[in-house]
Amino acid sequence: MRALIGMENTLAAASMVRALAESGHQARVCSIAPPELRVELLSDWDALILDCAGDPRHAFALCGELRQSGEDRGVILLGNWAAPHSLVAALKQGADDAMARPIDLAELVARVEAVTWRWVRMSRRLLVGEIEIRERDRTALVGGVPLDLTVREWTLLHFLATRTGQTVTRAEIFAGVWSLSSDPGTNIIDVHVAHLRRKLGRHGATIRCVRGVGFCLDESRPFAERPCGDSATEPRRAQG
Repeated sequence: MRALIGMENTLAAASMVRALAESGHQARVCSIAPPELRVELLSDWDALILDCAGDPRHAFALCGELRQSGEDRGVILLGNWAAPHSLVAALKQGADDAMARPIDLAELVARVEAVTWRWVRMSRRLLVGEIEIRERDRTALVGGVPLDLTVREWTLLHFLATRTGQTVTRAEIFAGVWSLSSDPGTNIIDVHVAHLRRKLGRHGATIRCVRGVGFCLDESRPFAERPCGDSATEPRRAQG
């Protein structure tokens, strides 16, 4: 998950960046000044944390503009909500959530994750660690960087991602990815897994080979561990 933090208080922003990083998320800080913030909003982000210190009208106006433009990613406003109606006003501007100071960092991370996952479900995305699979345009990214995948490689990655943590048999992969009712007697699955691992780079080891059974997309798998089956380069033909 990638968060964009619009805040002038650099010390507070740095604490938020650290808290999000400790939970496995990426975050960067930008000024809430309109020119800089509007440029940053063109980049790839999942959640916007916007500081409403002082006059909140700019943040309210920005929320309204984002929603009117069809932008549906998560927005959290931080402010000194002295009265309940102030908090209600913040939410009515289009924010997904709002927090009152003092900000508890653990709570902030939990709220960012919550609004992000709501948007992920709405936008039909799958997240496995830093691997992101987008169903809407059939693309995939690692750490926000697009991957150059063939249609079959994307389909295989998506098939495994929808079953994260589960061992998927070769028969299930042939049926779900190749629409085949039986094993054609080739190592075509191994070939595509090997290609996919290489394109995933250090995250390729998350595709774990379960010998004699199939494969499992396991986001807890250590990056340094070498996956099995990477020697496959070309599909072999059925014997006899």
